[in-house]
Amino acid sequence: GTHAEAIAVRDEIAFFQAVRVSLIKLTRAGTRESRIEKQAALRQLVAKGVLVEGVQDLYRTLGLEKPDISVLDETFLQQISEMPTKNLAAELLQRLIEDEVKARSRKNVVQAKEFTKKLEEAINKYRNRALTTVQVIEELIQLAKEINEAKPPEGLTDEEFAFYQALVQNES
Repeated sequence: GTHAEAIAVRDEIAFFQAVRVSLIKLTRAGTRESRIEKQAALRQLVAKGVLVEGVQDLYRTLGLEKPDISVLDETFLQQISEMPTKNLAAELLQRLIEDEVKARSRKNVVQAKEFTKKLEEAINKYRNRALTTVQVIEELIQLAKEINEAKPPEGLTDEEFAFYQALVQNES
């Protein structure tokens, strides 16, 4: 490429390489199926091979207890508090707690309102510089622990617990 003869025909070589690439694309595109056709074929294969008969609880089928796979478990919260970049840790905690509160709001509106209020207060204090980054992380970790502990008492389902909390909240 550095020889004088090659430099003289550089533009022609580039032209022929561009034409070659275009021809390869055109000839290959003509023989292959389009992306939409491939997706349709895959959907048909899946539809034929998979018969859905409801949701199966794998843990119950195997006779095992369901493990706690919450993102806000103790070890994960400890890892977040030890992160070197505290501002990113605070942002991560805020987003995780928002997601957890959003998930809870589907079952328990009273708890969702309570935790949303606490989260907003902590974030507002942080934004108004009333709390340092380390302090807001500690406050968010405490809120995450409260969320984890806010489970229904023994013998009540999540729905029953949410109903009774709503009754207590309503003064009429």
